[in-house]
Amino acid sequence: MPFEQRTVDNPHPELIEQIERVLRQRNRQPQSSDEPRVIWEENRYLGRVHVTVIWGRWEKVQPEARGRVILDAIERAMGQQEASRIGLALGVTPEQAERLGVG
Repeated sequence: MPFEQRTVDNPHPELIEQIERVLRQRNRQPQSSDEPRVIWEENRYLGRVHVTVIWGRWEKVQPEARGRVILDAIERAMGQQEASRIGLALGVTPEQAERLGVG
């Protein structure tokens, strides 16, 4: 079976900053319609967290890059230890969230 390893810098610093701000502020209501909605689901038995970010700005980001953006924002906002607890980081548009029944 072929093996391929990739290491890339995150090309979306502005998205990381906006998600980081939401994580730090922990607002229950978005400040604007363009703000990401973060759903933080903790599994207390496993110590793992699933994070879903619903956001219209994901439309211009490749689906495989969205998780990296979310993880980078979590690490910046909460530290590496908290970021290491993430079992799933999912970035979806509002339309995708509706189709998947997320949120």
